[in-house]
Amino acid sequence: MKRTDMTRSAHVEERTCEKSDFGITHRLSREWNTLRSMPLKARTRNQRADFLTKFPEVEAWYKASCQGSKETGRLRLCNLGNFCTWADLLPNQIANMSEEDLHPILLRFIEYETNRGMVGATIAKRLSAIRAWLRWNGKVIVRPLKVAGAQSHPTLDDKVVCGQHGLREILDQCPTLKIRATVLLIAHAGLRLRVLGEQDGTNGMVLSHLPELDIECLEFTQTPCVINVPRELSKTSRPYLTFLGEEGCAAVSAYLKQRRADGETLSPTSPLIHTTSARNENRFLTRNGITTPIRKAIRSAGHNMRPYDLRHYFQSRMQIAETRGLVPRAMHRSWMGHVVDMAARYGIARNNIDADLLAESRSAYARCERFLVSLGANDAPQLDQVPPSGMIQEPTTKQKAIPIDEVQEYLTHGWTYVALLPNNQCIVALG
Repeated sequence: MKRTDMTRSAHVEERTCEKSDFGITHRLSREWNTLRSMPLKARTRNQRADFLTKFPEVEAWYKASCQGSKETGRLRLCNLGNFCTWADLLPNQIANMSEEDLHPILLRFIEYETNRGMVGATIAKRLSAIRAWLRWNGKVIVRPLKVAGAQSHPTLDDKVVCGQHGLREILDQCPTLKIRATVLLIAHAGLRLRVLGEQDGTNGMVLSHLPELDIECLEFTQTPCVINVPRELSKTSRPYLTFLGEEGCAAVSAYLKQRRADGETLSPTSPLIHTTSARNENRFLTRNGITTPIRKAIRSAGHNMRPYDLRHYFQSRMQIAETRGLVPRAMHRSWMGHVVDMAARYGIARNNIDADLLAESRSAYARCERFLVSLGANDAPQLDQVPPSGMIQEPTTKQKAIPIDEVQEYLTHGWTYVALLPNNQCIVALG
């Protein structure tokens, strides 16, 4: 199939021929001249990206990139538009260039971005967009492109994830029930922001994804409650489940009751966290609609962290619980939607697990819940003391997960073997 001529313009009479800084002759149209004059806007709606989608081949590449993640596809398109504007080249010209000609241009681009103070990780991300466009056209840059600090994130080095007292301070600064419920869904269930609302607000979590929510009375029939994350909202394209504790369930219930009191009719297809903006017909929150109010609450509480760091809060608290033998690593990793080993994929890393494993997962989350709840200034954290080496203390629960090589020792102290878990863990019960 003959490649579409991307230099074709609707204004044929206005085409002119010019030479770029790299000595490459190409045709320029009125649209391209307008494109070149646009200021760089890396974090806002990028008009250069919209211009590039007028080219059929670029549009096909963009749609293919969005299959994995809409945010990734949009970011790649914006970065390609930024590079095209800087290099004074159209996308098809980049694709048709030889590596011998393109490699020095890319080196100059790295130097330019570095000199203007861009972080190495950001430059590497922009180069990855260009590489993705070249791969789409069957081209590969074999010669090395080194970027200083490509694996470092200096803007995140000073970010400190809050503790349980800090979470209470953030919640106290939430002006509405919606923001409070959103914070707890991320901090207590480990949900990614895109699960609550896609980047463009076209999709998100609905009430049917909380199977233990009674929509009639807007109360949860059981806590911790199950949250089913469907395939289309999962970053790994695999459905999984997580849990929400009593504090989070109370916040969600209060928020939904307020919506019903305001006259909204709630159904299983209603968004869990909704927007009242008339511009969004889908009624799901956009990425900015989620992060902006949370960021304001975090700043008002005096913390230096990102909204996404609430998910880091969940992981850090679960790691504390893991060190005390309350939850296996594979289990809390699956609650975050991470890629786990094959044994976990057959068991806990699914959203349709059997009743016995679901009950044990719920019990494990309940044991960890005291590490997640927000604490006031005068509340003391309820942390277990680590037992002395070789000693087994009287358990506070009837069941617990232990390393498989410690089973014999527990059996001699009156425990009973129950089941085998992934990651060389097993469940034992007292009595």
